[in-house]
Amino acid sequence: MILYLYGPDSYRRRQKLNWYLNKFREKHSGLTISSFDLSSSAKASEDLSKLKDFSTSQSLFVKAKLGVLDNVSEYDGKELIPILKSILETKEITLIISEDKKLTKEFDFLLKQSFAVEVFEEPTMAEILSFIKKEATNRKLALDKGVAENLLGMHGSNLWGIVTDLDKLALGGKLEEHFERGNFFDLLMKVKRVGEARYRLPALEALLNFEDAAKVFNMIASQADVIQKRQMADYDAAIKSGKLDYEEALLELAISG
Repeated sequence: MILYLYGPDSYRRRQKLNWYLNKFREKHSGLTISSFDLSSSAKASEDLSKLKDFSTSQSLFVKAKLGVLDNVSEYDGKELIPILKSILETKEITLIISEDKKLTKEFDFLLKQSFAVEVFEEPTMAEILSFIKKEATNRKLALDKGVAENLLGMHGSNLWGIVTDLDKLALGGKLEEHFERGNFFDLLMKVKRVGEARYRLPALEALLNFEDAAKVFNMIASQADVIQKRQMADYDAAIKSGKLDYEEALLELAISG
């Protein structure tokens, strides 16, 4: 059988992968976990051969086998698909596929036939703030709202970065960087709010002094209301077609309000 995990939220996807691995270890003592990586390298062909052996070889002494397959999207599906289909039909073998995004159409059979399919989309702003609160509590940290918002502003949906900074705080470290740069969240709100351009432009300039324009654009887009979402979608299309870059789109947004 196959467990199919995909989506850009690599932190929560990795957490779920580890959860499955631990459950299998609890159920099958002494279980060996095989790893296969099909990234574009000389080792990919070797790992595909190992995956094929993994999918066919049986042992009188091993009742269950577990493998983790990464970078499926970087390999030729024609060679891989027959192997995956044979694993789908074998109860004694479990393969976990973990990918940054949904695989191409030729792999759609996994969506219907896998034992489990789980999607890990980018978390919303509210979900990130909830995540920060939960992870801070787990580390016995009392964070005020400003620190939590600065962590959100600095890292966006990068939960790995948030966790790293929370670990630093738990060990007695400080996050001066957040405060030297000002409150990202407040600056973002000033750019986003409807109002006079003379207030929005300085906030945008301050943001772009220390943050990537693409990150600022995507953060504003993620918080947009129904009307502004259409505007941001138009800017996004213009950026992808090469008519604008991120800084130009943000400047237009700040000026137009």
